[in-house]
Amino acid sequence: MKVIPSLFCLLLAAAPAAAQTSPGPQGGPAGTILGQVIAEEGARPLPGAAVAVHARADSSLVTGVVAGTAGRFRIDGLPPGDYYVRVSFLGYTARTAPAALATPAARLDIGTVALATSAVALDGISVEAERSAVVSAIDRTIYSARNMPVASSGGTATDVLRNVPELQVDIDGNVSMQGSQSVAIHINGRPTPMKGEALRNFLQQLPAARIDKVEVVPNPSAKFDPEGMAGIVNIVLKDDLGLGLSGTVSLNGDTRGRYGSFASLAYQRGRYTLFGSGNFALHGNRNRGYDLRGNLLADPVTWLEVDSDNENDGRFRFVDASLEVKVGPKETLYTSFRANGSRGDMVGTALNTLMDDAQAPLQRYLYDNDNEFRWGSSDASLGFRRVVAPQQNELSVDLRYAGQGNGNTQSYLREFLIMNGEPADLPAELGFNDADTDGDDFTLQADVMRPLGAGFKVDAGYKGARRATDYTQHLWRGLAEDDPDALLIDTGYEYRETYHQGYVTLGRQLGPLGVQAGVRGEHATTEFAPGGLPTTEQDYNSFFPSLNVAYTLDGGRQARFSYSKRIERPQPSQLNPNVPSTDPMNRFVGNPELEPKYTHSFTLDLSKTAAFGMVRISPFFRRTVNNWEYFKQVDSAGVATLTWLNTDAVDNYGATATVSMRFAERGNGFVSLNAYRYVRDASSVSSAYSGDGFRWELSGNGTVKVRKGLDVQGFVRYAAPQDLPQGRMGANVFSNLGARLELIEKKAFLNVSVMDPFDVLRFRFETSDGSHVQTSRNRISMRAARIGLSYTFGRAPQSARPVQEQPQQPADTQPQIR
Repeated sequence: MKVIPSLFCLLLAAAPAAAQTSPGPQGGPAGTILGQVIAEEGARPLPGAAVAVHARADSSLVTGVVAGTAGRFRIDGLPPGDYYVRVSFLGYTARTAPAALATPAARLDIGTVALATSAVALDGISVEAERSAVVSAIDRTIYSARNMPVASSGGTATDVLRNVPELQVDIDGNVSMQGSQSVAIHINGRPTPMKGEALRNFLQQLPAARIDKVEVVPNPSAKFDPEGMAGIVNIVLKDDLGLGLSGTVSLNGDTRGRYGSFASLAYQRGRYTLFGSGNFALHGNRNRGYDLRGNLLADPVTWLEVDSDNENDGRFRFVDASLEVKVGPKETLYTSFRANGSRGDMVGTALNTLMDDAQAPLQRYLYDNDNEFRWGSSDASLGFRRVVAPQQNELSVDLRYAGQGNGNTQSYLREFLIMNGEPADLPAELGFNDADTDGDDFTLQADVMRPLGAGFKVDAGYKGARRATDYTQHLWRGLAEDDPDALLIDTGYEYRETYHQGYVTLGRQLGPLGVQAGVRGEHATTEFAPGGLPTTEQDYNSFFPSLNVAYTLDGGRQARFSYSKRIERPQPSQLNPNVPSTDPMNRFVGNPELEPKYTHSFTLDLSKTAAFGMVRISPFFRRTVNNWEYFKQVDSAGVATLTWLNTDAVDNYGATATVSMRFAERGNGFVSLNAYRYVRDASSVSSAYSGDGFRWELSGNGTVKVRKGLDVQGFVRYAAPQDLPQGRMGANVFSNLGARLELIEKKAFLNVSVMDPFDVLRFRFETSDGSHVQTSRNRISMRAARIGLSYTFGRAPQSARPVQEQPQQPADTQPQIR
């Protein structure tokens, strides 16, 4: 653990050096641009305004800072040349000013830049300069997907998330952050109705070309739903509307037979803005696995070896549409709809070998599986918004319905084999399993924000929700289709959840210091009724405080501290105690007594922006109480049972260090190190499950402008081995390469990428306790070359439709340009 404090000290030592004037050409003196930003109305300073310097020749971003105390800014390290300065601030119309530095040591004071209040309601996230890959805001880090090769050559949302340095995505598509898989996934600032496998499937199919940016919010304020222990990952979709008629068409394919198409069409005139898009894709992959499990409770010890090979293919459809109407000078009505559906097939075999203590074969049988999967979800909303002053004086009311459904139909044949692999003279076992889950979610939300004078702002609101989930399962298993002794099980459950939440936050800007504090209260009731078993009811109250503090200094330096309390509620599938399995050697049992777990999260973020780029380090500490873990136990017959159990607590602490660089006009990149340690107290279950461990990851991303219209990018991540509650996960490496060629200026593009070009992605797991020892190896073949072609027409309009539930900044603050 000495690496974290050492790196922390190294970066702090580097920051003051970076703040000094950068040398000009051949090491000579460098130029300076300085000035002040004020509001046109009232002539008050605007500390935190974004100031960006662009090269006049091609409008490329050279560097940028934020205005400090009294709205003043100073940009050093500029070589001679022709520039223009762009000044922007949330809720104001951006302005530009020419800036020419004729000599190496030129000093240019552009004077006072007055910004007028904007008449258009902006989305209220951050001002992101052109070609900026990373933006640091007060409560989040924003990663642009526009220059990622996977986003333009037929990749998926999962591929985009794998390219974000603060996130980790495992072989199954689970997203984690700061060592926790409890991450809330939002789409356009709103929680997705999908959970678990349905959410993973959606992210693995959603086209990357549909994504504009990814926002990582480790500690959202009390204004936002507290679900998700490690914070929020918000996927912002593109809204490529145009004045009049506009649209985008794209096609892509790869060497694994995965093909896709995407189209969007938009129309805006007068008070009306309409948008719609659709996507269709075919997908497939191959997954090879190996497991060796020893039953330590048997005397003598027995071993079970499983060698599996599965092929998957399927199709995915996604549509969305929106309409907004200006019903007054400050009022807007809006409605939106989004739906997706997917069907897939998996055909596979699994050779099972039961062995004695010396691992000599005793019995062999072969599983032939044929699975059909179904996923789908829909989301519709209707809302009203009144904007007097953007992000200062607003009122919004939003009604939303979300529905989802997924199912799995499985048929299998278990055939017994003799030792040489030939069929044995024994009857084969047939099996059929059909499971369906349906759910719906109704939500009503109202939010209001008002200025209180002297830099104060208050946000308050209410959110109420009702969620319902119904699950049914039908299992049949016998030795023949007309077997009178066949096993027949019909089971299921009903789950209902209702909660009411209210919140209030107060924000104040005191020169360079911005403070926001708030609390959210919740009353929740749940009812879980498994078929044939007693109903479990829970009724609880929770409070979720939050605090965000940001301090901005001259010279591009910023420090921010945040705290939040968050919750993770168990999903119905984790509660279900009656899940019959087609595999007699492996079964899952839910825990109806599983309780919510709570996390207290603290994050400190220190950053420094200079002409070369940005240096940022973010130490964190997170304590989770009433924690739950996934445990496996093996009985004397060798049957493995997996379930969820509440433990006592787990502490996670570590840091993320990122260096983002700009190579003049030739490109940009970043290097990021994530390192954390956990300490687990599971003595309430078994002292054998308590312990600690260490994990680190190193990732890098670079984009090079080969020539005008041609960019090349590469990404690589190395994840070191990690200790688990019952074992250890091995190291893995993921990488991709890509190129983007502009065919028609800002209209048509050709994109090529290669996923896992060296075919080295592997996953290895080891688990053990007093009942078993197991080694697992998994390999999903991901190496593939992709090609995509896209064409866009039309111009971007001004949109009044809000992006709901965007984590806000304290009053009158603005993120730095990166």
